[in-house]
Amino acid sequence: MLRSNLKPLMEQRGITLRQMVEDTGLAEMTIIRARRGQIGACRLDTLVSIAGYLGCTVNDLFSQDEAATGATEREKPADAAHKQDHF
Repeated sequence: MLRSNLKPLMEQRGITLRQMVEDTGLAEMTIIRARRGQIGACRLDTLVSIAGYLGCTVNDLFSQDEAATGATEREKPADAAHKQDHF
């Protein structure tokens, strides 16, 4: 599962929700949902706009939540899937 890094990225840069809304033209609820990780689907141009505004890459906006997948750092995704098949 992916975890949103938007809130900490904004905090590190001293950017408020209001500033981002005004500067990017994105809807306030879009940014709120992205900060909370509540976006199930997002347009690529929205992610590019957010990343460009923050001066980071789209990949920086998210990180893999290993606790949600049950995988450890040393396990490959295939290993984790195999482990789940043999309960």
